[in-house]
Amino acid sequence: MPDTKKFDVISNKISRLRAKRIEILRMEPDKALAAIINEPESVALVHSIPEEDLFILMHDVGVYDFLPVLAMASDRQWEHILDMEIWKADRVSLFDLGKWLDVLMKADAPRLVKWLMESRIDIAEFYLNQNIELRIREHDEDPSDFEDGFTTFDDVFYFRIRPPEYSGVSLDKEAAQDRYCLIDSLLKGFASLDYPKMLGMLQESEALLASEEEEELYRQTIIRLTEKGFIPFEEALGVYQPLAGWETHETGKRKVAVPEDEPALSFLPSVILSGSGFFKDLPVSFERMDLPDGFDNEIAALCNRIIVSDRMTVRSRDGLRQVLSKACGYIILGMDEISEKIGLPSDSLISDYYLIYLFRAGYSRVVSLQREVRKWIENSWFRNQEIPLSFWGEEWMGVLGGLLLKRPLFFCNYESGLLYRDFRHEDDIARTRRAIDSMVALDSVFARMGASIPGISGALLQSTPFILTMWANHWLKRTGGEFPIPLKEFSGFYGTIIENGEISAGMKENFIEWLSSVTSMELPEIFERIWFAFEDVFKDLENEYRYVNISDLDPRYIKYFYLS
Repeated sequence: MPDTKKFDVISNKISRLRAKRIEILRMEPDKALAAIINEPESVALVHSIPEEDLFILMHDVGVYDFLPVLAMASDRQWEHILDMEIWKADRVSLFDLGKWLDVLMKADAPRLVKWLMESRIDIAEFYLNQNIELRIREHDEDPSDFEDGFTTFDDVFYFRIRPPEYSGVSLDKEAAQDRYCLIDSLLKGFASLDYPKMLGMLQESEALLASEEEEELYRQTIIRLTEKGFIPFEEALGVYQPLAGWETHETGKRKVAVPEDEPALSFLPSVILSGSGFFKDLPVSFERMDLPDGFDNEIAALCNRIIVSDRMTVRSRDGLRQVLSKACGYIILGMDEISEKIGLPSDSLISDYYLIYLFRAGYSRVVSLQREVRKWIENSWFRNQEIPLSFWGEEWMGVLGGLLLKRPLFFCNYESGLLYRDFRHEDDIARTRRAIDSMVALDSVFARMGASIPGISGALLQSTPFILTMWANHWLKRTGGEFPIPLKEFSGFYGTIIENGEISAGMKENFIEWLSSVTSMELPEIFERIWFAFEDVFKDLENEYRYVNISDLDPRYIKYFYLS
């Protein structure tokens, strides 16, 4: 009976800490800090927060405001901070290592000294190797024989702090002073804690091969980060691998139950998805779905893969929201793709398929568009004419520019405050597809009519005004087809094209007949293959000129025709 009561107490405590932890992760940073400090069991609460979440919370709050919490953090949480902050690719940044050792020194100096001497002696010796020069005085040597700057605790071991330039670090005067104070404090701390061991550390650091030690530190870092879902870069890139032909929807189905003892990863992605109010730009509400067991870990692992493959260091919830937005956007696109193939509602699929498979299925749809565009451009009329992408105008050029990136992006043209963003919605795919089809259609028209590039003084050649000006030349019977058209001649054409604020039906028929004559396309073929592209053009014309009188025409502000 006593054992049962003890188990219940522990279980209740774990449940309470979990609830409190999630509550804190949903708070604004300043409120979260106050809640942690005021918690009666604050140390247990801090230790229960996953390392990745504490790291992000620290940056949201502010590193130096977070010092009281860092003082309570576990060794693993300290270790994770260094793992995330001190590396530039596969090299240690000595400046960042010094900076974060200084932060931990301010949080709890005695504990940092003890931790470095006992648990992370490898980091301590590497740092000493890069910053300390050691000399051992022989019995017949006089201290005055040493250069300036050497000091000693015992008149045998003399050492001095190397200039930062020794390790390729450039510091201003204040940063150099901070570095000196940190190293001095560490040495005094080591000496007061265990002087013989400190001497051993100095001797071992002097004998280190820095490159080999750095390689070993990196290897150990990769092992620890892999346990948290931050797998090596080369493996993480697989998240962007389009589905192969043999990977059917059956290959992505869940086949193994989630182990009960699976270590917990970051909770923050799930907290953001659970309607915390921090994130409002997801294509669907995950709260309404039947989420699988282990979803928290799975979405966190997927986000971590994306972070590694994008070579990011996420230090805030805002940064994590961007990663989560990418992950969820492609997951939804993948669910829609599979739903269409198997005939089941997309919302029901997330419990049956691995998230990484759904992500790759969604990303494959965008890569398919990218490959199609690249193949078309290689054989296009405008490429053969050596015309730049600007030929397609701002909107379509933006679409092409996004798709031609190494990792394609959707051209949203600042609709959400950004020029480009990741694909998130079916509408993104549809809009991009329509733009591509329109460009392909227009390009085929130019190719079939054997169009040649006109000389346009002081103007940028673009597809829409190019073809509309050719049509206007035909209607005006300007047999030479010169560009640009004098405004006086164009006025007669303009007076006919707009009728009651719309493009007149007669002028549309005239355009179709002209198009048929110059491309040798029959009318059914025009309406089936290319007319949709010109529907958009005529809508734009109506919106632009329906309220413009002939007397107000000014060639400087007319973008759909080349005028002089």
